[in-house]
Amino acid sequence: MLEFGKAPKKLQENIAQSIDQAGLQTLFLGQSTKPLFTAFMASPLLGLLSGGGTPNDSGRAFGAQLVNPTPLAEQAFTALFGPTPAFVPAIRAVLTRRANLSTDKVAFLKGVATGLKSTDIPLAYVERSDVKKSFIKSFEKLHVLTVSDVDKPAGKLRLAKILLGQITTQKAVDAVNTTPASAITTDADGGAGATPWVVLAVLLGGVAFMATGTLRRRNTRGSVA
Repeated sequence: MLEFGKAPKKLQENIAQSIDQAGLQTLFLGQSTKPLFTAFMASPLLGLLSGGGTPNDSGRAFGAQLVNPTPLAEQAFTALFGPTPAFVPAIRAVLTRRANLSTDKVAFLKGVATGLKSTDIPLAYVERSDVKKSFIKSFEKLHVLTVSDVDKPAGKLRLAKILLGQITTQKAVDAVNTTPASAITTDADGGAGATPWVVLAVLLGGVAFMATGTLRRRNTRGSVA
């Protein structure tokens, strides 16, 4: 597990269940800490990522470079998470966030979301339906697809279909239900389910699941209950 702060256990479980429905597997790798992030925010790396810009600028650059890696992004990754696990490009991402974050953390997290969005990889922001404070509207303003009920069967299916690139608009996300017509499908050669490894990264009080690598194929067709 790549972890900064602590994402709620139930939320982690809900996202993992959706990832499993998508034919992906969760790989937990390491841990970041508040001191590491504090040191990162105070280091020259923050300014180098954005050319001396704001935390939001730095987050945006880091988010984009998680997908299209640069030596600088690899240095930032190591500064945040230590020398292990090794840096690998992200090809899918799921974001959440928590309340009571500092202004710089919020700005950096929003920047990461914007940077990931700019790369056009499958990306979603998710919450449980019983969350006390919702940030759905904040991420909608960033044009990130949102799932407000990842603890529900329909929410898990929405997230799975986003990760597989089967739906790409908020209207399509909201229209998903758990009937057979909304089932997850894959091509005979593995298609949509051919990328199994998903790294869990809890950043800034929010969690990012980033899919990396291609290790197995899958040939299934069915509905998700």
